[in-house]
Amino acid sequence: MKRFINYLLLGVLSAGLGCETKYLNASPELYLGTNDNFAPIRRFESCTILYSMTNFTSQIDQTSQQTALKNTAELWGQAHGYLELKEAAGRTPAITVTFTDSASFTTKMTKEGLVSQPLRALSMIKRTTNGCSVLLRKSYDWKLPVLQRVLLYQMGVALGLQDSNEEESAMSLTNSYGKLSLSKADSTTISNVYNQPCDEWTKIDTRLFLSSSDLVRTRATFSNQSKGYCIIDLLNGVNKVVEFDPASTTGNWIVRKPFPGLVAPSSTRTLVTFTIENRMFVGNLYSTQVGKFWEYIPAKGSEPDSWQPIADCPLMVLGGDAQAFGVGKKGYVIYNVPRVYSWRVWGYAPLANKWSEEPELTLANSGTLRSQSDITTFSIDSAVYLMPSYGDHWRFSPSLRSTPWQKINPLQISDSFYPFSTRNTGFLFRPYSTQLWRFNEKTKWQLCNSMPERLTNPYFSFSIAKRVFICWNTETFYRYNP
Repeated sequence: MKRFINYLLLGVLSAGLGCETKYLNASPELYLGTNDNFAPIRRFESCTILYSMTNFTSQIDQTSQQTALKNTAELWGQAHGYLELKEAAGRTPAITVTFTDSASFTTKMTKEGLVSQPLRALSMIKRTTNGCSVLLRKSYDWKLPVLQRVLLYQMGVALGLQDSNEEESAMSLTNSYGKLSLSKADSTTISNVYNQPCDEWTKIDTRLFLSSSDLVRTRATFSNQSKGYCIIDLLNGVNKVVEFDPASTTGNWIVRKPFPGLVAPSSTRTLVTFTIENRMFVGNLYSTQVGKFWEYIPAKGSEPDSWQPIADCPLMVLGGDAQAFGVGKKGYVIYNVPRVYSWRVWGYAPLANKWSEEPELTLANSGTLRSQSDITTFSIDSAVYLMPSYGDHWRFSPSLRSTPWQKINPLQISDSFYPFSTRNTGFLFRPYSTQLWRFNEKTKWQLCNSMPERLTNPYFSFSIAKRVFICWNTETFYRYNP
């Protein structure tokens, strides 16, 4: 109404002065671009999508344009979690961004003002057999906030999202310019459209900080959502802790403060680790004394890393004869009672800093749990799966107090496996082959895509930021996108 009154007053004033009424050539309304998606559709099979800018507008500095494209691409990738939109950097891009006036940009009539005026689209998409081109109108007077908004919209179009009537959506043609964010509905839609497993292996091009002897003497690993850690036995009672940061641009590997506890030889393994809601715990379990445990506090900014002691674990059992893991808000240790053939459970509550035996979680007649090599485990959501080399396979759900143990169908292959888990799925790698199997409650056991090469048992692995990093030797370090 206010805009209408302003235009009316302008018209009256112009008529009174005997002037010809002249409206602005550019309306406050902008036409972001066109969308060829009439329903959400997956436009790329791969979860790794490369992009590049083929040229630049002279109205914004080149670095800012590249950063705008990078930021908008990363927003869509992070919203999904497993999509990776990356600068092509010399490789063939699936998405190109080009400034041009040669394309047939669509025109529509503006709804702003008293008199409807034609508006040309600022962008359009052109599909090719190998990807798509985002075309931007070169002659437009580009400003950075508008460029960012158009790129955010067209990245969504390129990926296969349709326009939205939700005002906060990046796919809304009325969303405010310069606002660089996605709505909850945007995140849900991109996750649903690209909901199939990625199942992609990438060899990591990084200098492995560890030597061959370090790998052999790696006694324990642990990780949170951003970094992974190895505890390495340097012999003579000395150890070192190394940190792996996949996001680092200066150096992926850093030496951190050594573990304050004992690091025993592999023949008498005592170390166990578990993570609870991104907090990492490491400790020793002994058969003749209480277990000593610490929480590892990662370095943050200028603050160095540290080891903080927590309550002793009263359980007296060798670490190599137990399994430890974090589920929900607690850590758990499962161990075998000799000659009783039952698995018993101790739990650690970090808020109370207290260990307690949980007899209601005991599994009777379970067979033996002699060493870590006798049982394969992985965690999915709020449950742990335990698969002995012989006997029944089990799902342990501590939140189901009345029925915490349930049998599961085993993988019908008699062999040793290397386990890991991510994306609410458990994985079993079959050494000396290219086989990788996945398991979840919905699909059960499925064979994944073949691995890039035939490999032996890995030395260690980390689950970091929804990816798994696996090391076989100093020259073979892979990232798996599930």
